[in-house]
Amino acid sequence: MKINFVKLILRLKTISTFGLNQVIAPFTQITISLIIIRYHSTELWGEYVLLLVWINIILLFVSFGSRDFLLKSFSKSPAKVFQLWLSNVLSRSVLLFAAISILFFLPLDFDIQIVSAIWLVFNFINNSFQVLILYKRDFKASMAIEGVLNLLQIISIILMIGSLDLFTFLIIIIGSGLFKSLSYLIFYHKKLKCLKPEIDLAGLALSFSFFIPLLAGTIRSKIDIYYATLFFEKVELGQYQVFIGFLSLAPLTATFFINPYLKNFYRINQQTMRLIQNKSVLFGFVFALIFTFLFYYFISLFYKIYFPGPYYFLGFIFMLPVFLHVLIINELFKNNKQKIVAFVAIIVLLFQVFAGYFLIQDFGMQGALFIKVGGMWLIVALLLVYIKKTANEPGSKFS
Repeated sequence: MKINFVKLILRLKTISTFGLNQVIAPFTQITISLIIIRYHSTELWGEYVLLLVWINIILLFVSFGSRDFLLKSFSKSPAKVFQLWLSNVLSRSVLLFAAISILFFLPLDFDIQIVSAIWLVFNFINNSFQVLILYKRDFKASMAIEGVLNLLQIISIILMIGSLDLFTFLIIIIGSGLFKSLSYLIFYHKKLKCLKPEIDLAGLALSFSFFIPLLAGTIRSKIDIYYATLFFEKVELGQYQVFIGFLSLAPLTATFFINPYLKNFYRINQQTMRLIQNKSVLFGFVFALIFTFLFYYFISLFYKIYFPGPYYFLGFIFMLPVFLHVLIINELFKNNKQKIVAFVAIIVLLFQVFAGYFLIQDFGMQGALFIKVGGMWLIVALLLVYIKKTANEPGSKFS
């Protein structure tokens, strides 16, 4: 009994440090959005969100499924973790410099295009380090780096709030990104200094099977904000981003309990996995109920933005299956079913693209939420149907 208790404490400690590390970025964004919306303008926040959407789309393409591919590669070759990581980063850099050119075709001022390109480079570097932090569980170091630099970023915005514009805002973000990159390089310097710099295009090609489901899944989960950038005015876009910014904390929370143990997750049997999934349904209901009330009061009290009740009900429905969703996706990845995830995500995405066009035009923000909620439930339902159907087949990995 004592051993189990010790293991439980260690697991909770790992989950809590990983969770705290992961929430720094979204809570920083929430804090910054609150400062800008309350003390400057929702329009400036909307301008930033529009640019942020483009940056994240480009980062999605240059990530090339690296996280899940590398986690699996690290598990197979633990002695080559840093060499595999460096080769992957250098290989994806080829994609990065090709992708930067996209920014110069956007309808932006030239100075905004330049700083956006620099911002993209630092985001690429910092995002690349996240898989090392996850695998090595260097959460405390990451918390220190992210916490200090994000705090300085917030202080800088507060001090310059009176004269803040989009260019100045981006310069502050770039400064924070630069020091984060340098901090991570210093932290991992001893492990990286003796490695051989090489570009492994063959390895990059192997990660493509992880990239397709990631691409389809990310676009599917963010199709509402992509449509919002097309149809909403900057003020309305800024308000909508605040709402889904809080809503996105729900799937992020689900990863707190799973990502630190992904390398263990690949080893558990199907019976244990089904038990975990069943418990996640009940946990998801309680979590969604509590979280809905919390973010309703926070948005109303601090942002002074009053969304109608149906918006929060849709948010509650969206959050119900988030834990089950993460578990199902990782189960399929474990059994090398990335193609199934990609196929189902593409089907759901096509439905969202078609239905979303009419929903947003007819219902505005509420229509955007319909797209988000419908996409979440549809992909969970389709993947569960696939798993249950194939579980009865001879030699199935899901039985």
